[in-house]
Amino acid sequence: MNATKTYRRFVLAQRAEHILLILSFTALAVTGLPQKFATASWADALIKLLGGIENTRIIHHYAAIVLMLETVY
Repeated sequence: MNATKTYRRFVLAQRAEHILLILSFTALAVTGLPQKFATASWADALIKLLGGIENTRIIHHYAAIVLMLETVY
């Protein structure tokens, strides 16, 4: 019989933190790049998709807060 051993690499808290890290970084990239390159047509389309520049900035700020809290954690 071929018994394979499995090992849990991270506890639940570490996995949740890693998911939050991925989501907050992605949100920062998706909302930050269109603000940096606002004159590009793709950036204007993405800003409109996110609900306008004010919504884009609000999402960006909340994602930054989550990332900072994770850093402290």
